Amino acid sequence: MKTGLVLEGGGMRAQIDYLRASASLPFVSRIVEIEGKKYLDGGCADSIPLEAFIKIGYGLNVVILTREKGYRKKKSRKRGACYKAGYTYR
Repeated sequence: MKTGLVLEGGGMRAQIDYLRASASLPFVSRIVEIEGKKYLDGGCADSIPLEAFIKIGYGLNVVILTREKGYRKKKSRKRGACYKAGYTYR
């Protein structure tokens, strides 16, 4: 399984498959297979893939935060489910 991919184009069916894959959470949803490759939601790897968009040439990116100003996520003492399952990223 790969991660960090940005996919563009394709027909309506391909776009629907990519949309399903982007919403397929590890341990909750089925893996979506597209053209022989397996995909899941990338949120475990990178919830805001800003660097990926900059790398492919997007110079202006808009990120809409949904938490109050100054919010910082507390570090969990437990490792995430993706780590426990042996998924590796980057």
